[in-house]
Amino acid sequence: MRSRVFSAVGINLLQRGSLTLAAARQSYWNAEALDTLGVTYSLSIGRWGYLSLSGSQSRASETSSEWFLNWMLP
Repeated sequence: MRSRVFSAVGINLLQRGSLTLAAARQSYWNAEALDTLGVTYSLSIGRWGYLSLSGSQSRASETSSEWFLNWMLP
């Protein structure tokens, strides 16, 4: 790997949860660079725990996307 750059910012939405945005770029000596964007939204659902929805998209020679829904019990 030649280099890696990562940046993220999180926003507290108080009673409406939290939002995190992230971006990364990895470059290689002998291959195409890989760019990735990600987003996560988390929300407390009281005594039921927390819900989080996360998604990411990576781009190089091909594009791939992923989405995850997570429920954490207290």
